[in-house]
Amino acid sequence: MEIETTYYLIHDHLVGKQVKDDGYRYHYLFRDGKWAPDEDKVIMDHIMGYDPYEPADSPYAIGSQSIMDEMKDITEGADSGIESVLLAEIIAAEAHRHQLDKGGYPYIGHPKAVAEGVASDMEKTVAWLHDVVEDTEFSLDDIGAIFGETVREAVDAVTRREGEDRSDYLKRVRNNQTATAVKLSDLRHNSDLNRISNRPLEEKDYNRVKRYQEEMRFLSDGSSI
Repeated sequence: MEIETTYYLIHDHLVGKQVKDDGYRYHYLFRDGKWAPDEDKVIMDHIMGYDPYEPADSPYAIGSQSIMDEMKDITEGADSGIESVLLAEIIAAEAHRHQLDKGGYPYIGHPKAVAEGVASDMEKTVAWLHDVVEDTEFSLDDIGAIFGETVREAVDAVTRREGEDRSDYLKRVRNNQTATAVKLSDLRHNSDLNRISNRPLEEKDYNRVKRYQEEMRFLSDGSSI
């Protein structure tokens, strides 16, 4: 029997999924960058329209449409009414919740800046997601199931693979127009040494920026690196 996965957005901030396998249903929630079993039965309670803390005569008792409406199907093709850029931002915020950047600031500021540095909604969606696969358990398959194959391909292109040579990685990025725009924005933001204010700048910081500048030239005009 084919495995069927449905993705949900709960209370406009929590992402979950239901996996149907051989007649059984398994529920997971994405929290702090990891998929974990839904031990509190958050998804099932919303499917049933049930709040276990409400009395039986409450409008939030079993079958309550108010509870059901607080969980939206965000699987590709479902009419969730949620813009892809906002959904990507929500996923990124949970993925990077407790991460810090090199300057000691909340990491979510980086994908936010990368998204602000690109133009189209497609690019902004990928920008929010560009570090999610490398840093968390949110996979390319998860992204494809929610956002579709075009977004999946762009995120895949901008995601560094383990053991991959630098030049091979940049060539993959350059073969995808959306990934190229996102990576250029990523490199521009990472080149801003003003982000590091928690320690004196070192030679390695300047060398890193020099490398980023070489990569930007390659992505822009194919200059050798």
